[in-house]
Amino acid sequence: MLICEHLGQYYAHSTICPHQGNSLDGARLWGRMIECPWHHYEFDVASGENGYPSRVDPGELLGELGDTVRPLRTFPLERRGHDLYVAFPSDQ
Repeated sequence: MLICEHLGQYYAHSTICPHQGNSLDGARLWGRMIECPWHHYEFDVASGENGYPSRVDPGELLGELGDTVRPLRTFPLERRGHDLYVAFPSDQ
């Protein structure tokens, strides 16, 4: 489970990048984007929607890096006081 805080809001995500199934261990949060440490795909912290890799100009993307990548899987999260509760779907 990857938990991110952005502007006082908390978000829960899968720890697996949908690009090639690599771990997001070591991912960074840049503004509102989670950056995969492997190929630098970026995912919106609130919606999980993917953006372009941060170190590649979208006009120069070739082959696989130019392909559409599914959104990062997100999970409902509720904050109760100092505790965070994440809801997992029944298929987990």
